Formats: sequence, C-alpha cells, structure tokens
Amino acid sequence: LQARWLSQSSARPASEGMPDDFRLIFRRMVQFNQDVGRYCEEILETPDLPPNASADAGKVIDRLFTAADKLAMHFQKRVLLAMRGIHVLAALMGIAFVCYSDLPSDWFDPADMIYLFIALFSAGVILDRVARRREWHRKYIDYRALAEGLRVQHYWYRAGVAAAGSIAFAHDNFMQKQDVELGWIRNVMRSAGVNAPDRQGVASDELAAVVEEWIGAPSRGGQLGYYSRRSESRSRVHRATRRLGLACLWIGIAIATALAAFQRSLEPDVTTSLIAVIGVLAIVAAARESYSYRKADKELIKQYVFMRNIFNGARAA
Repeated sequence: LQARWLSQSSARPASEGMPDDFRLIFRRMVQFNQDVGRYCEEILETPDLPPNASADAGKVIDRLFTAADKLAMHFQKRVLLAMRGIHVLAALMGIAFVCYSDLPSDWFDPADMIYLFIALFSAGVILDRVARRREWHRKYIDYRALAEGLRVQHYWYRAGVAAAGSIAFAHDNFMQKQDVELGWIRNVMRSAGVNAPDRQGVASDELAAVVEEWIGAPSRGGQLGYYSRRSESRSRVHRATRRLGLACLWIGIAIATALAAFQRSLEPDVTTSLIAVIGVLAIVAAARESYSYRKADKELIKQYVFMRNIFNGARAA
C-alpha cells in the first residue's frame, strides 16, 4: 500500500511529510473555523443539521455564507480603523513637526513637539504591527471572497443550475488561477455543497424568485441595487476628497498671495503662523488623498460600475 500527497502538478511520498502548500491551505481553514467560533457565535444558533439531511444541504451553504459575510464585515471594520488611525497619526506627526519648526518658541516648549512626534510615530508603528500580525487585511479579503463564492453557490443551488449528468458546484469554476493559498476557499465551498442533492426541474416561480433576489433592481436591492448604491456612494466620497484638496490648495494660494502682498507690514509671528497654516493644509490634503488611494476609491468605482453593467445585462436578458 502506497501513500502519497497528490496535486495537479506533483506527487509526493507521504514519508516526506505534508507539502507546504497543503499545510498552508489547512492552516487557513483552521483559522477560519477559529474565527467563526471567536467572533460569530450569534450566527451559529441554528441547531446542527442531522448527518443524513441532504435535502437541507442548502442550510449548510446559508450558514457558511452568513459566517463568512459576518467575518468579512468584522475584519473590514478593523482594516478601515487601522487605516484611518495610521493616516490620522501621520497627519498629526506632520502637524507636530510644522509646529516645532515654524511656530514661535514662546508659544510652547519645542521639545514637547518632538516628544509628541515620537509618541505619534510609535503609536502608528504599533497599530501597523498589530494589524499585520493579526492579518486583518488578508482575512478581510479572503472571507469576502469566500462569502461571494458561497453567495453564488447558494443561488445556483436554489435555481437548480446543473451540468450534464451532475451538479455544477460553484467552486469548480471559482478562482482556479489564483494563488495556491486561496485553495482553502474552494475547499470550504466544496464541503458546503458535497451533500447537495440534484435540484433539476426547479419551478418557474422559484426560479423567478431567485433572479429577483439575486440580480434585483437598482431601487429594490439585490446585486444590481448593491452595486448601484456603492458606485454612487464611492463617487460622492471621491468628489468630497477632490473638493477638500482643491479647498486646501486655494486657501494656501490665497495665504501665499497675502504674504507676498503684505509681507512688509505683517508681524514676524503672523507671517510664521500663516506659513505654518499652509503647511498644515498641505498635510491634511495629502493625508486625505493618501487615505483615498489606499482605499482604492477610483478603482472600486470602476469595478462597481462594471459589475452594475453586468447585472444590468443579466436583468435585461
């Protein structure tokens, strides 16, 4: 009897131990299960399904989707909190340095600004290390991908989507060309649908309900409504970022013009303070633009519009 670890590209004897790719996949699955128990106890109140309840296999998909969606939203909040915190701290660091270098020393002890700068920098480093160590961003991306895959699998199951001779699980066509470490997502989807019965011959009214619930409409929900709302909200945020940048720019230009016109009549402290204001405005605008870039607002707007057009086409079909 021969035992081997098999993959599409290689075969490894079991005596050589588990391949690193398999180990990483299993580690990700264990982490997902641990996070479900740690953060999503309230969504696991549904009694366990009986082992032979294959007719209720859709409930397994629903519960896994709820858990993955809940976790994705949880870690998204963590990622946004860390991102906002780091950018706010960076802006405060810049403002502290401007105060140290440009404002009159009789207003405060310059050494205090240096200490504040170091404290803000240390807080930013700690926040970044915590976010990286706990893998907030990786978990948010992975769990969101899992939730969206399970969403598709849920609606395929309800609609009775099937290939010739067998059920067509969504995981068979999901992220096949992505990194191997994302293979755990396909494994979770496979486990959710392994006991699903063949649902060919779904009633037309049930199929229409699936289309209405999944695709939806711009004003009535569904994926079409979601992408319409998100593209509009992201566009508003992007416009607000541009307006803030332009406001800071024109205020800075106005202050610079006033300094050029009245520099001989202004007190030195006033001149220094106005220069510091220009520096603070530049820091605020740069921090907001950097935050928008890190959130990928422009790219997300394009993606939301693209997905909205896809579901518009599906609705029209």
